[in-house]
Amino acid sequence: MNYETIYHVTTEGDCEGRTTRTLGYASGALVHIEEFFNNQKTYSLTITPIKVLKIKANSAKEKHDLLLLKKRLQSEIDAIDQKLEPL
Repeated sequence: MNYETIYHVTTEGDCEGRTTRTLGYASGALVHIEEFFNNQKTYSLTITPIKVLKIKANSAKEKHDLLLLKKRLQSEIDAIDQKLEPL
């Protein structure tokens, strides 16, 4: 599974910074995002990265298969630990 980074762009709603206002969500180079939203800022911009999971048609099956493999491997590790215990 792959992740894509998008950015949550906000600005202060008042001079004390007690409130914020969402300007939008964007992807791309930070310098371009800042330039794009610069005219909408009240005082300054805050650009927060958000990782978005890119889900494909087979993502659920891939996750299910990996969880089954993890469970099987954990059982094998537990069995090895039991054999090592008396040694």
